[in-house]
Amino acid sequence: MPVSVLFVNGTSERGGADTDLLGVCQGLSELGVQPIVALPALGPLSRAFVDARCTVHYLDSAPVKRVRGIADVVSLVARVATAVVTLLSLLRRLRPDIIHVNSATIPAAAWAGRLAGVPVVWHLREIELITRSRVFAMLLFASLRLCADRIVAISGAVRDTLPPDLRARTVVIHHGVDTATYCWPSPGTSARARFGLRDADRVIGFVGRLSPIKGIDVLIDALNILRENDHSTRLLIVGPELGYADHVAELRARVDRLSFGDHVVFAGEVAGGADLAQVYWAIDALVLPTLVPEGLGLVLLEALACGIPVVATNHGGPVEILRDCAAARMVPPGDPPALAAALADLLPRSRDLAPIAREYAVERFGLERPAAALHALYLEILVERA
Repeated sequence: MPVSVLFVNGTSERGGADTDLLGVCQGLSELGVQPIVALPALGPLSRAFVDARCTVHYLDSAPVKRVRGIADVVSLVARVATAVVTLLSLLRRLRPDIIHVNSATIPAAAWAGRLAGVPVVWHLREIELITRSRVFAMLLFASLRLCADRIVAISGAVRDTLPPDLRARTVVIHHGVDTATYCWPSPGTSARARFGLRDADRVIGFVGRLSPIKGIDVLIDALNILRENDHSTRLLIVGPELGYADHVAELRARVDRLSFGDHVVFAGEVAGGADLAQVYWAIDALVLPTLVPEGLGLVLLEALACGIPVVATNHGGPVEILRDCAAARMVPPGDPPALAAALADLLPRSRDLAPIAREYAVERFGLERPAAALHALYLEILVERA
């Protein structure tokens, strides 16, 4: 039966959760689902959804952000109340079968669905936020109990942050990766010149937000250890600052103190899709050295799909998605020597591991998997409501 779903997203930028949502909408469209997307404003993500022929509406869904005083609390409550009213109006006008809330930080969308009598699927991705703030976790759990028909967790690690009663209505659906876009480069393709890298270099890559919890400082220290034996090793850092300018300045100062010169390249933000695939084609290994657990780590799957081996810290979602991958290594968080040792093992064998990496991603994490799982979940909810 045809199903229409309103997806509510809290940002118009492109991060892992947002890229996953785009892929899911594309996959659901092929299954006959009509995806409708609510975004806060025009931006890189909105253009991608329009290109994917999704209907897009613009509104402030009042995502919860860190509050530092009474004034912030009052402002947030007012924004959430306004967002609930706006979303209620949209739901009554569009009459979707399901409202799908794409983040733990958008309670307004869930409450609007509850008040409108529309089934709510609430997608949880933010393991660090849930575990860091007891107040946020308590408010989230209360809202989940009252509003969510089903909870989707992107990994078992995220599911396990929930109380037992909420786990019982939670299904784990891993991210999928677009293996047609994230693939082998065409013969003769050379992506390195774009970033000032040489074909003879051994290149380590990082892709993600340049925030302190990502462990980029640990990666820089690991590079310093590697360069004791191989001065051809270089590091390509790709991602937006997104409010972390002070931390990025500290990272650049660290690079200068270690006299790396042009051996560390800060490439800034790169758009997703084909542009990001070129980043993976330019490196020999991708590292996700996060100091706190990741919900999943979509960049790991994108790199593997491009035939690039990966290293990640051994907590959170990456543990379960990389457990059986021969082209992946796990290391303790905050441990430069262990990270350097893992890279010393992978880098010389990057080309040999490429087919193993690609096959692992294609067989286990194609885009069709999460789309099919969500489609089945929607139908199950609608049958229960009938």
